Amino acid sequence: MIEYGSEAEAQESAEQFKRLLGLTHWTVKVKLVSELEALGIVISNVNKRHANIKLITREGYDKAPGDKDDFFEFDQEMTLIHELLHLHLAPLDPLIEENPLSAQIIENTVHSISLVIKQLLESARRSSFVSSNSADSELTDS
Repeated sequence: MIEYGSEAEAQESAEQFKRLLGLTHWTVKVKLVSELEALGIVISNVNKRHANIKLITREGYDKAPGDKDDFFEFDQEMTLIHELLHLHLAPLDPLIEENPLSAQIIENTVHSISLVIKQLLESARRSSFVSSNSADSELTDS
């Protein structure tokens, strides 16, 4: 679980993920907010390739009504990835508005892809941690 300590940290993370996700042609601004009806939201202008992403803070999440289950676990990094992935599908927004079922299918697909990316990131971080610790122990064992 990743929680950003500041908007600057979230913005820096967004820039890194933009590169990884092939979204460098988008201008993205990230804001941390204490009141939001979801974990995050993206508002985009496809023609200008500009997007504003809002991520709920831990305090906002904790005070939000409703059940919190695994599907809606608090993780600002996961939510940021999820919202950035929506930018790839933003040109489909007019079609989605006409068909609510399409919106749900896309939301589920974006969520599933976000989970896979997050799991790959965590696996890479663990491997990097293990590798750096192994190198450290090799140095101290000599």
